[in-house]
Amino acid sequence: MIGADELANLWRKHAASLALLCRLRCSSPEDCVQEAFIRLAREVPVPDDPVAWLARVARNEALSRWRSDQRRRQREQRVAAERPAWFIEPRLAGDDSLASPAEVQAALEQLDESTREIVVAHLWSGLTFRQIAEAFELSSSAAHREYVAGLDRLKQLLTAHVD
Repeated sequence: MIGADELANLWRKHAASLALLCRLRCSSPEDCVQEAFIRLAREVPVPDDPVAWLARVARNEALSRWRSDQRRRQREQRVAAERPAWFIEPRLAGDDSLASPAEVQAALEQLDESTREIVVAHLWSGLTFRQIAEAFELSSSAAHREYVAGLDRLKQLLTAHVD
């Protein structure tokens, strides 16, 4: 096992340059360097050339994080593209006073996140205000007030397109 003094000395001399090496691949280079040093502290026996070993481990960690970020972005893009619309009913023929499903969805997306979640939880998930209060860690009266305020805001947003 490597000694604390030697590990500290390696950190002082090489941490910044290792972070620079990792920065080429990922957005959290300091984390990669820290992980490499943690692994070195646990490595038995101590590598013959600790600096080269640290560089390899830090670089591999950066590559791993970069690949993980790429996979996450691809999953998010795929899910976003496949996300079903909240509404699928077509607009009634000849009735321009009704909002289209796309307009309703756009209006919902303009609500703040907690209000939108409460409206969706009550209207589409069928949760009671007591259940919403428990899930969102607030009182049932606060859940109801936010729901009513959300419906009022939706009404404003949706009637604005008719005017």
